[in-house]
Amino acid sequence: NHTASTTAVQYFDSLPTIDLSDPMQTQYMYQTSTMNSSDAQNQINKYRILCNAKDRRITELENLSTQLNEKYKSEIRVLKHKNELSERAKYDSDQRYQSITRQCEELIETNNQLQRTIKDAELRIQQLEGNKTQVK
Repeated sequence: NHTASTTAVQYFDSLPTIDLSDPMQTQYMYQTSTMNSSDAQNQINKYRILCNAKDRRITELENLSTQLNEKYKSEIRVLKHKNELSERAKYDSDQRYQSITRQCEELIETNNQLQRTIKDAELRIQQLEGNKTQVK
């Protein structure tokens, strides 16, 4: 009866090819008779080369990460130092501004006093000139 061949069951003439990179299929690797030992050794060597290349790349990336981290920390130190200098300069500038403002206020007060003294002196001169003309 050939009706059984139309069912969902498939029959293989040989075992399917095993992808060695698939860890889920490791249980089948030892059952595969189509792969000879030199093919397996070639695959192992390929994986060793890939692993070594990946290890070198990881080391390169770790070194680059370390360099970038050191550069970042160095730049942070420089920026913090510049910020401190800027803060000191701002403080000094604020102090100078306050000092100049006080000096200006004092000069304005002195100027006002001098203006009053001049007006008082002018009034006194007018009084004296008035007295002088009265005496004559």
